Amino acid sequence: MNNNIMLHGATNCNSSNYGDFIYGDMIYSYFKNLNCNVLFYQPSNFFKNYLNNYKDNKPFNKKQSNLIVYIPGGYFGEGQNARFRDNVIQFLRFMPLGMWASRHKKNMIVLGIGAGPLNNFLMRKGVKKICDSSKLVTTRDNTSYQCLKKISSNNQIFETGDLILTYKVQMLKNRSKQISEILKNANGKKIFIIHFNHDIVALNKFAAAINIFNINNDEYYYVVTSDSILESELENISKFKEKANFDFYHFIYKDPYELSSLLNESSIVLTSKLHVGVVSALLNKSVIVAACHYDKTKRFYEQIGCSDRCVNLYNSSDKAISELIDEKKTKKIIIPAEEIKKSQLTWELLNDFIAREYNEK
Repeated sequence: MNNNIMLHGATNCNSSNYGDFIYGDMIYSYFKNLNCNVLFYQPSNFFKNYLNNYKDNKPFNKKQSNLIVYIPGGYFGEGQNARFRDNVIQFLRFMPLGMWASRHKKNMIVLGIGAGPLNNFLMRKGVKKICDSSKLVTTRDNTSYQCLKKISSNNQIFETGDLILTYKVQMLKNRSKQISEILKNANGKKIFIIHFNHDIVALNKFAAAINIFNINNDEYYYVVTSDSILESELENISKFKEKANFDFYHFIYKDPYELSSLLNESSIVLTSKLHVGVVSALLNKSVIVAACHYDKTKRFYEQIGCSDRCVNLYNSSDKAISELIDEKKTKKIIIPAEEIKKSQLTWELLNDFIAREYNEK
């Protein structure tokens, strides 16, 4: 298949998000293995730096592309308590390329998408236009499937699982300086990862929860990390340090494969977001989630039969979070085989699409 493939997702606007990088890497690698020319639409420097051989691609523009691919992510929906301005920004970030492709009758597909809510007319219009014009749409959960079927009559919309469940977690080949320091400092203690990113509510509640938990659990070494490169990182770490009655290591996120290596070394992961938890679950860690995007995040934990591990950050007290950690601290997550098989369906449908549209011509 010698074609120009343009990928789009939460990979623009200076993105460095760990989960979005994994999605991008999976789809990028798939098409590169088919000997395609592959580019991202408006990629961030982070993606260009870490994707394998990205700079070796032959340049082309959207008009020269043979296929537009929306990669997995949760961006076919509104954010938590989104304002009208937030929805406009979301629309302008993700919808124009797909609407252009629809208008110019370009081949387009959407893979493993998270969708809904779509109460805003602008977002709903953009998502509908893209879905109506796509030759294949797969969703990462039933809620997303129902949302898209409600607004689009396209009969090529399918419910699948989260594509990241098919990810063979890639790590640094050699142990990094940061991870070596963590293991040395831990001195045999179990690694406990705390991940709140830029959310101040999570910062405060996680510090308070671990203050309680640590009183009767001295076998853990704490590591605080982000999964995006943040301007406010040092300021947030300083605030966390003021509230924490325990020592911790500040892991500086700069390489997605290094973060995967860190997750692999851990025993417990406390997170406010989705994909640090998902990859940790793939690695059979004990994961506790106090989610800042609860409605979207809980879908995954419901799918894998672990809904009791995911609570709403804003409705949960630090004491309740601490008690949940204590309850789950030794209970590893084992993702059901049927959910992984369900996630494989996107690859099967994609292979069928490629064979039908390109290989047979």
